[in-house]
This record gives sequence, structure tokens and C-alpha cells, in this order.
Amino acid sequence: MRFARTLAACLLATALSACQTLAGLGHGETHLERISARGELRVGLSGDQPPLNMRTKQGEIVGFEVDLVRALAGAMGLEVRLVEMPFADLLSALERDEVDLVISGMTITPERNARVAFAGPYMVSGKSLLSKSAEVTGVESPEELDDPARGFAALEGSTGEAFARRELGRARLVTTSDLDGGVRKVLAGEVAAEVLGRH
Repeated sequence: MRFARTLAACLLATALSACQTLAGLGHGETHLERISARGELRVGLSGDQPPLNMRTKQGEIVGFEVDLVRALAGAMGLEVRLVEMPFADLLSALERDEVDLVISGMTITPERNARVAFAGPYMVSGKSLLSKSAEVTGVESPEELDDPARGFAALEGSTGEAFARRELGRARLVTTSDLDGGVRKVLAGEVAAEVLGRH
């Protein structure tokens, strides 16, 4: 656990100093110094991506990423303030300095990395489909799914949406503001599947 905390603190320091460079803060005070002076680490997350981050029945936000940022903040002597918002708004909130860092299983892409600095990755995964249909889940290539008669749900602003637009261009795409919205569309039969994976 000590190693994980040390690693997490190093990753945070790297990420925050890099974010400061991208943002061009200047003013003689680094981003990390401002956070330290505030005594609070503001963390942007969607709160709806189990097991990374999610709400319990009691309304508490929990998950692997929440544990990670709590360990990070604890190693730095900071309190954590979780700032919940739609996934598609996370990077903009970081750019506006409304949060100090973003989690929520956000995939490092060249486009995103041109906007903000990333530390990590702390997890690697691929894409998967959530569906009630064995006909959909049993395919071996995206080409077999690319049918105008099929609809797919994907989280707005996610790499799942980008994948669907790129690989399933003939199929109908429905974007949702949260993952549960896509699940509901699958269960209701409104779409053939939801595209999942790191976002």
C-alpha cells in the first residue's frame, strides 16, 4: 500500500505540473502550490462508471478511482472534494480550473492530450458490447455489426462514441449523458447494444 501511495503521489505531481505548463498559469505560483495552499484536491468524475466510480444506494461515491484519489490526497495531506458532472464536461471543467484533475476511466487520445496532460495510464482495457442479443455479441469484427437496421448507444464524448462513428458508420448511433442511459436503451430494445470500455 505504501508503494501505491508513493506512486500515486508521484503521478499526481507529474500530472499537475504538466497541466500547469499546458495552461500557462505563470503568476509565480505552480498549480500544485495552489492546491496545497487550498488544502483540497478537487476531482472531476462522472460518478456512474462502476467499478471505477459510482454511487451507492446511500448516495456515496465509491470505486477504484475514488480509492486512488483518496490515497493520492492522503499522501499529500489534502482533503478530497469529488465534483460530479457528465463525462462530456470533464475536460472543459479541467481547462476552466473548476477541478484539479479528472478521473472516470478517461482514455488518453492524441486529441485530448493536446488539451491537457495525462499521467498514467493506471488501467488498460479494450472495447466491449453490452447487448441482450447473442447475434450481436457473437460477431468477430465491427463490419458484421455495421448495419443501418441496428442502433448502438455510446457515452457522449467517449472513445466508444468515436469508435461507433468510425467503425459503425452505417448503423444508427445514440449518445447518452451517462452509461445507465445506454443500459436502459438496450433493455428497452431501442438499440442493439451499448459500446463500453475505457472512455
